[in-house]
Amino acid sequence: MTDQERIAKLEEENALLRRKVESLEQWAMKIGPILNRLQDVAKDQNSPYANLFSGLRNLNGRKS
Repeated sequence: MTDQERIAKLEEENALLRRKVESLEQWAMKIGPILNRLQDVAKDQNSPYANLFSGLRNLNGRKS
């Protein structure tokens, strides 16, 4: 495989990964508000799930 072929393959993989990241970011924007509401409900009801929802929200807010 030539250098140009390797570069082309890496560029294709990079484009695929970029699309996957964009898709995950869009998912995070949709699910984030839902998790926030669930966390608020769990806190209001003193639910043992409040910590779980808090952890999920923190994961949702992470950026690389």
